Amino acid sequence: MNMTSSLRIIITAIVMVLSGTPAAFADLKISVKDTFNGVAASERLFYFKGSRSREESSPTAFIFQCDLRQSISIDQQRRKYEVNDEQVRRELQPVNERLRAKVEREALTRQRGGVITLTTMVQDTGERREMFGYTARRIKTTQVLETSPDACSQYRERRETDGWYADILYGLSCSPDISGTDPTDEELNYRQAAMGMFAIPDPTNKRSSVALGWLPYRITKTCADEIRIKPDHGARWGFPLTETTTAFAGDSPQPLRTVTREVTAITNGELDAALFEVPPGYRRVKYGSLFN
Repeated sequence: MNMTSSLRIIITAIVMVLSGTPAAFADLKISVKDTFNGVAASERLFYFKGSRSREESSPTAFIFQCDLRQSISIDQQRRKYEVNDEQVRRELQPVNERLRAKVEREALTRQRGGVITLTTMVQDTGERREMFGYTARRIKTTQVLETSPDACSQYRERRETDGWYADILYGLSCSPDISGTDPTDEELNYRQAAMGMFAIPDPTNKRSSVALGWLPYRITKTCADEIRIKPDHGARWGFPLTETTTAFAGDSPQPLRTVTREVTAITNGELDAALFEVPPGYRRVKYGSLFN
């Protein structure tokens, strides 16, 4: 054995020890249970093999082929799938740019309202414990959505998340650490933000709501509010082994809803490569039309 090979083995061993993982690059299967207001809502499965991963919640599956820089969404019930690859992203870029420009033009024709602010605060409590053979850290997250007095869309909501997270290091080339520190657009499921996107009621339609996305304005029929996002990168989440998020409207002490995500099992074992490919006989559809 030459010196280069010996050094590589030593470095690999150190990385595995520092990562705190029992088998950093073994195939993984992670079972997750979601509950909504104390009632079981769904079960999901995460699979990891080499540079590929799969998330499954029947009848839908999402495959991330990091080696090919593409993701695949599958409707197993209707035997259809769509692909988000480099070509699709090139085609969507001018569409998204036109949409953003259109929204900004429309905002100029409306009465200028106020400001909608979404603030995220993340606190690493310093607490640690062993879970499923990994060292998990306890992190608390608070997200506050508030509107200025002159905003057309008046709404306030607070979300508090308490969770235990672990760095599950894996060999995904498009996200070496699936804890969410380096996600790509096609790996949004690894981006751990408490319950994801906020939505506010539409004042022009009591039965609907509008999600706060990447657009800079929230537009009603006559008014445009500016949207400001204030993220907190003071601590990193990681893959959630258990996570409970409670939402409150305004200053009310009564929760609107409580959502819990809990890992029930993590297993190692050789996974079939076919799990990370499109099943035979499935029909490809245009990107964006799979669930229509």
